[in-house]
Amino acid sequence: MMKLYFDFRDVFRAARYGLSGKKILLQFWGFLLGYAGYVILAYIALLASGIGLGATWATYRLFPAVVPGVLTWLGWIIYTAGIVFWVILWLIYSTATAKITYQQLKGDDFYTARESIGFIKKNWKAIIFSPIMVIIIMAFLVGCGIIAGLIGKIPFLGELLVTVFTIPIWGAALFLVFLMVVLFTGIVAGPAIVATAREDSFETMIQFFSTIWSQTWRFVVYNILLGGLVVAGVYVFGLFTYWALKTGYVIMGWTMGPKLQNIAMAAINWLPTRMSLWSLWAKGWWTGKLALISVYRMPHMELHGAESAAAVILGIFLLIIFGMVLSYGLATWSAGQTIIYLIIRKRKDDENLLEREDEEEEEFEDFEEAEEEETAEPEPDAGEETEGEKETPPEEEPEKESGGGEKK
Repeated sequence: MMKLYFDFRDVFRAARYGLSGKKILLQFWGFLLGYAGYVILAYIALLASGIGLGATWATYRLFPAVVPGVLTWLGWIIYTAGIVFWVILWLIYSTATAKITYQQLKGDDFYTARESIGFIKKNWKAIIFSPIMVIIIMAFLVGCGIIAGLIGKIPFLGELLVTVFTIPIWGAALFLVFLMVVLFTGIVAGPAIVATAREDSFETMIQFFSTIWSQTWRFVVYNILLGGLVVAGVYVFGLFTYWALKTGYVIMGWTMGPKLQNIAMAAINWLPTRMSLWSLWAKGWWTGKLALISVYRMPHMELHGAESAAAVILGIFLLIIFGMVLSYGLATWSAGQTIIYLIIRKRKDDENLLEREDEEEEEFEDFEEAEEEETAEPEPDAGEETEGEKETPPEEEPEKESGGGEKK
């Protein structure tokens, strides 16, 4: 079992625990599946709003994003559904990553990704329904506010009632704002709570409230620290990736010449260099540098045949590499959230979750106890004859001769 300090020093372990192949792959698949669903629903939303597919593809390609005023109400519903689908997939795979981190901290370095997926199948309800329960409470308060607004429209009496109940309305609105903070806390820390505490949906929601209420500053400060570690880790990993690609490009460019440059420049266009969402990455960190790998700039040449196909294939692989770099950041974030919740749980409840037995350990102990009970022979009662005593007949005593001889 890993010994923790249960303070901010433990948060710095996140970068190391995030650098794991199975965690990065889990985050990559979760990110890929969620993002694929988002892209499909985003394009459907744009089409439902009357925007042509050709114009949309020319503008967004694989990175669709919308701005207010572009979509109709139906388009916004579909687009929101895509975002929700993406968030749900991220929560599920982040929980699997947090479970692996938790087992590593307990000393089980051989806990597999398949086992973590099995854990998700047993606990997926707590992952999804605990934030939904908070949203239901928020929706109830919003509904009460709408009803209060309708009451306020009643002539003469409505204005008086609304003003009389100003203090309760203020309290309800304040609680609604607090619920927004709780929902954010649940989305951030929910996977770690489910992975470590193994609570049901209701108890997980209670932990949302307890965490942000009793450990507010520790939760905020530790997450700011973790965010800085994630940014630094992704930057360093991206820098190594950039130099790896540059090394391969230069070595192959000695013999392949301008053909490689044309293919590479076309492939880079598949990366998200045009969206403001990715501009920080695109301009300074990796993609922008990748576009300036060559010391000389050849005039653009139109690709034909195999070169065009090679550019598409290379672009897809660059997207995969790009996703792997981002997945390391997600894995670091998930590992850090696991450590942060272990610290917070120790601080607020004085409970070290690393000392709690897992379900597998409890099942194994129950199995051992059952085996011991089966193999143990029951002791006979004091007044009950044993089987040997029942089967062995008593020995007959020989007749004693009287007077030393036989009777005649």
